[in-house]
Amino acid sequence: MRAGIDHARGSALIFIDVDLQDPPELIPGMVEFWQKGYDVVNMQRNLRTGDSLFKRMSARAYYWVMQRLVDKVDLPADVSDFRLIGPAPLAAIRALDERSSILKGMIGWVGFRTFELPYNRAVRHAGSSKWNVAGLINLAIESILSFSRKPLRIFSLASFALFVSSFCYMLAALVAGSFDVHHLLVGMASFMCVGVAMVGEYLGLTLAEVKRRPQYFLKNSPKAECASIHPSVSSFEGKKC
Repeated sequence: MRAGIDHARGSALIFIDVDLQDPPELIPGMVEFWQKGYDVVNMQRNLRTGDSLFKRMSARAYYWVMQRLVDKVDLPADVSDFRLIGPAPLAAIRALDERSSILKGMIGWVGFRTFELPYNRAVRHAGSSKWNVAGLINLAIESILSFSRKPLRIFSLASFALFVSSFCYMLAALVAGSFDVHHLLVGMASFMCVGVAMVGEYLGLTLAEVKRRPQYFLKNSPKAECASIHPSVSSFEGKKC
């Protein structure tokens, strides 16, 4: 998919799986909404015909976790890779030169005007899904690590709360005259947790700097070379990029 993003030419790009679970007959409808001014048209599954109970439950759990741990990323539930991407988000994704990339997260992160078009997914015509428990868990972890530092922040707050509680515990023991080596060990452990949390916070900030994600995107720029024109804006804003 990344190779397609980098090398495709045209006004819009459409992803579709080759197993025909995503009906190609819906493509004209996607193009219609794009022509109405939407930069991204996501196909949202109403029914997952043919998917096992495990696949449906794991997908629901994945989106539940992502919507609570990942901020500043629009990740609607039950949206597959079957989507249309216009020129503006396409250029934005090309500017994200990351090795560990989750495409659906990147499309939600860059923003732009998005529309979810519901449809019923058909039964797979041939073959079987290559996703298993390990693959889904890995996908969830990669998604969270790529777009969120909230797990680090949760650990930092928990460590700080543990440190304050341990300090009060040691102070109470000292006042009562029952302070011993066990209280000291509790204090040292909580202090080490705070230290690990601080290291994690700095690493999270370093990761954000290493990714070098653009701080903003321009939907239209007069300084850029115009390769394609969005049909909904070309008529009243002149030459667009």
